[in-house]
Amino acid sequence: MRKKELILLLCVLTFQTIGTCIFLSGFLLKRTVLPDFSACRNGSGKPGCLLPKRFSRAVLLIIDALRFDFVVSDHNINAEELLPYMNKMPIIEATVEERPNNAKLFKFIADPPTTTMQRLKGLTTGSLPTFVDAGSNFASSSITEDSWLHQASVLGKKLYFMGDDTWMQLFPESFTKSWPFPSLNVKDLHTVDNGVLEHLVPQIRSGDWDILIGHFLGVDHCGHRFGPYHPAIGEKLQQMDAMIRSVMAELSNDTVLLVFGDHGMTRSGDHGGDSADEVSSALFVYSPSPMSSGQRADYVPGLYKTVSQIDLVPSLSLLLGLPIPFNNLGQVIPDLFEQRAHSSMNEAHTREESDSSVDQRIIALLENARQVDEYLRTYSATSSDLPGVELQRLTEHFQAVRRKLLTLSKDKAGDQDTLVAELQSYMNSAQALCRQVWARFDIPFMLLGLVHLLVSACIAFLIPLRIQLGMFTSKTAVEWQFLRLIPLKRVSISFIITMGMVCLLWSSSGDLSLTSFVLAAVLALSVSFVVALANDMSLGRILQPGIQLCNATWVPDICAVTFTMVHAGGFMSNSFVVQEDNLMLSFSQLLLIISWCSGLPRLRKGDRPMVTKRFLSSLLVVMISCRIAVVFRGCREEQSWCQPSSFLLHYSTTFSHIGFSLAMLRLVLACLVVALAPLMVNLMCIRRLDSVDKRFLGLLVAASVCVCGHFCLQSLPLSILDRLYGWQHVALPRLAFLFVIAAFIYMWHGGHLTTGAKLSQVWYTLLSAVWILLTMVLGDGLVFASCAALLSVTVGCRLVSFQSSVSTWTKAALWAALSGHFFFSTGHQCDLPSIRFDAAFVGLHGDQQAFVAAGALVLLNMFASPVLFTLAIPLACRIRLKPDHSSADKEQTPMRSNSKSVAVVSSDAPAMLFYFVFYHHVMLIAAAVAATVLRRHLMVWKIFAPRLLYAAVSAELVCVLGAVVFALLPSYLPPPQSSSSDAQHERTSHSM
Repeated sequence: MRKKELILLLCVLTFQTIGTCIFLSGFLLKRTVLPDFSACRNGSGKPGCLLPKRFSRAVLLIIDALRFDFVVSDHNINAEELLPYMNKMPIIEATVEERPNNAKLFKFIADPPTTTMQRLKGLTTGSLPTFVDAGSNFASSSITEDSWLHQASVLGKKLYFMGDDTWMQLFPESFTKSWPFPSLNVKDLHTVDNGVLEHLVPQIRSGDWDILIGHFLGVDHCGHRFGPYHPAIGEKLQQMDAMIRSVMAELSNDTVLLVFGDHGMTRSGDHGGDSADEVSSALFVYSPSPMSSGQRADYVPGLYKTVSQIDLVPSLSLLLGLPIPFNNLGQVIPDLFEQRAHSSMNEAHTREESDSSVDQRIIALLENARQVDEYLRTYSATSSDLPGVELQRLTEHFQAVRRKLLTLSKDKAGDQDTLVAELQSYMNSAQALCRQVWARFDIPFMLLGLVHLLVSACIAFLIPLRIQLGMFTSKTAVEWQFLRLIPLKRVSISFIITMGMVCLLWSSSGDLSLTSFVLAAVLALSVSFVVALANDMSLGRILQPGIQLCNATWVPDICAVTFTMVHAGGFMSNSFVVQEDNLMLSFSQLLLIISWCSGLPRLRKGDRPMVTKRFLSSLLVVMISCRIAVVFRGCREEQSWCQPSSFLLHYSTTFSHIGFSLAMLRLVLACLVVALAPLMVNLMCIRRLDSVDKRFLGLLVAASVCVCGHFCLQSLPLSILDRLYGWQHVALPRLAFLFVIAAFIYMWHGGHLTTGAKLSQVWYTLLSAVWILLTMVLGDGLVFASCAALLSVTVGCRLVSFQSSVSTWTKAALWAALSGHFFFSTGHQCDLPSIRFDAAFVGLHGDQQAFVAAGALVLLNMFASPVLFTLAIPLACRIRLKPDHSSADKEQTPMRSNSKSVAVVSSDAPAMLFYFVFYHHVMLIAAAVAATVLRRHLMVWKIFAPRLLYAAVSAELVCVLGAVVFALLPSYLPPPQSSSSDAQHERTSHSM
């Protein structure tokens, strides 16, 4: 174990984590929730709503992930061209066309993030979500703000619920009767739906309810598991179509039916972001009694209006005679209020009781606008966020609309339509103002977080410099002897000065609190750490490695620095972030070629033909692997020209794309790759498999067999998979995890990681074991992409270690470029829809609350490439042997000794690892700066914020994995060697 480097890296991780958390706390928006509750009052001041209820009962059927194009039909397409989800729910469109006064269909647009919990909050409270809300989707807490469920409960209405148990977590005390079912097992397509169907129609027939809610999950789970192009999605939609038919047949005239989705799904079946496919859903409203007095002139069959999902809240509330929830910002859907208002519906202060000429749409919108006006006034009284000028303008707008109602013409329908448009304009302006208010960032916290990140980046940069200058080398028996060299006086002064300056700046803003004091202390501590590391390091010593490189081969180093600057600066451009996958391929191949060419002049003429031929082949292997991996890329929504790889689809989905025989060939080849790739890597890199420990090799083969068995099991037909027990789904992945963990324990306790002549061999086998787990988590479709990554790592290690004349920083930059390229080549993008949540169920039951383990599996799936490349850094540097002088047998050479030598790692390995961490740190800072500068950019939440989150998680993960590497590496650190000795070692090692 390398204790010094491990503790230093943990310090970097600590400061980096603190800076990231501070920055994100100021950047990710949070909404202030008012605790008020609405209570309708009529003109006389007595309790009661201005608009009496239109219906006594309501049935709400939520079909999770019901994308809008799932419910509309296309009768002009040929049968052989029909996609699995097309024309499977004809009842909705047919009812709208046959009975337009009784049925309405709308395009239902969700506010991102499109996760179920956040959508349910919007559908029940009418409030707007914020970006940070997405994190609580898997740990839902109860909703305490006003909602139409709360209003119904207060009025004594009976609420029945059946379906997704998320509702029970959000509203634990709102339902009279409930039948919840577990919702997280996306592999289970039928349990929730069958449970709802079992109780739905019998409870409707019982009549002992006022509001009945059913939440179906089969369509959503089918999308997560197979995507929208699998035949199972068509079967589920047909099941939902039959369910809607049966419910419509049971409705009475005083009942309204609402069928809608909470979000859509992408082409891969996922959701969470704000792409068009994710936010687009459908809303179907039906009642046996007419909802409108006649078909409107602007009605066009097949052309459907667009409404926001939060518009459901005031519309449903007024249809049922409920007060509109206090925090609501949605506006009523005018098409549901097209009848003339009764005399009791008129506003007492503006019109006579006997007047019944006012359009019901106006009354509904006026009640809605009054609720929003009260909300804005209450919000401005509790918070100073609302701009006074804008609030005054909105108030005057609302009062002007109310005055126009006094002069409303009884005979001209155009005047009433104008008033409806003005009320809608007021609602849109109020909603836009609130979105602007909730987009206010905490600039002081963001700047403080950036300063923390910059200081921690300085620490990550100074540590490898001190390592390369030999300033951490201690030959004394005391492990931390070098701590005595820390200038305590300078450190104390820097701590006091930094602390005083930060507190002074905070106190000048009048916001000095205990939290700010603690944050100032942490910042002062990190600055003091930089001062300690920079001790005895003059500017000349800091620039010494760069000066030496300029005298040697400066071209690859200039290219590496340029690549880093371009990559970091490109985060300021949304086009760069969108095209980052293509740019990473170009950067990595350019650095490969330049680094390889720069090493040739350093070789002796006699060695050039042999070494050039050997490493030219290695260069070609890495470049070809990079090119092949491009086939497995995913696509962003902004990449309209891109077609996602069919390998990203579930195995059974590929039958309809490439045919049964080719799909079987894909499965067989994937299993062969999993079984043989680790053995071939070890044979290629170690030359002889008999030099690998047989017990370890046996555990490795057993894990490969389990992974192959898991892939074969998942390729079975859906009808067979659904009949398997839960333990049969998770047994093989768990055995694979168990075998790999056993292999690590065996190698650790066997001492193979600290002594002996086989450290490089052991490290290759350990890397192969990690690759097996990563491949299992990635899935059978990405086996070939992960194999290309493994091949690039193993061959790239030889290629990088060959470049003795290239600086450690250039090697780290090259390694980071390859890591970034294979991140995109394993089906990922830096956006929310690319997160493959199905990885959370590899070896886990979906109905278990194992959030930590599931989250770890998702992270391994997303960042498989950084994991692999970080753990391979020791192999990219030369692993040598130090003679064990305490041994009795000193005559044997280290390479021939059985147990008389100690494996060591070149000092380049710790330095390269710290530079690798520094590179990711620079990317995190660049993403944070871009998010700060472009926080008002139109694409901030679509492009820049997700890129920031990916950079933050990647930087944290690399630090953690670096700590693991330092914990596993042996503790001996040889002094830096000259270039001549390095070259001599290269010639010796490659001639063996």
